[in-house]
Formats: sequence, C-alpha cells, structure tokens
Amino acid sequence: MSRERTAKQREGNEIEFSRIVAFSDGVFSIAITLLVLNLGIAKDLASGEVAEALWGQRENLLAYALSFAVIGRYWLVHHRFFSDVTAFDGKLIRSTSSTSAGSSSSPSPARSSASTAARPRRSSSTPPTSRVSS
Repeated sequence: MSRERTAKQREGNEIEFSRIVAFSDGVFSIAITLLVLNLGIAKDLASGEVAEALWGQRENLLAYALSFAVIGRYWLVHHRFFSDVTAFDGKLIRSTSSTSAGSSSSPSPARSSASTAARPRRSSSTPPTSRVSS
C-alpha cells in the first residue's frame, strides 16, 4: 500500500485544511491561556492593597506580557502564512506540528525567567555556600 505523495489542493479539501489550522490555533490559544497561571493575588485584599499586590507581581507580569507578545507574533505569522496556502501535504502538517510545539514551550521560559528575576542576587564577592553532610 503506497501513501499518496501529492499535495492536496485546499479548494475541495477545505474541511481537512481547516482541521490543520484549527489544531494549531488551539495550541496557540492554550499556550497563551497557560501564561496566566503564574499570576495571582489574594482574593481578600482591600481596594488599596491591589496596586501593591500587583507591584509585587511585576516580574511575573513582565514575563506574561513578553511571552504573550512572542506567542501572539508567532500566531500572526502563522495566520498570514496559512491565508496564502493553496495546497498541503504531510510536510506542511509536520511543520505545523513543530511550530505548535515550539510556541507551546514559551510559557516555561517565561516562568523560569520571572522566578530567576525574583530571586535575590548574590554579591560577586560573596562565595556560594555549600552544605557538607557528616
């Protein structure tokens, strides 16, 4: 049994083509949604305490905004590319899957960047401490 190696035309295969686009749009949407998991303030704050709580989350907010912009840019390029596609094959599907995988990994670097930025910095003259077990 041989696999069909010719590209399918978008016209006449719109449902199959739309499934490829919908899959990647879903991955982009989930990746952007996951970004907000690092954000949070207590529910019982007085109105005057909200600004202070948000200021305490500034590193996470910056990481969120940056990651949102990066994933949004990936999606925009992806959207523009697919608006010009007239035929598709397995290579396009694999490429779309790879792009989706890359964009969905963006929340992890944002999370680690924010947590790294929030850690106190050690002076370069202070040696790292080590624990020795006896």
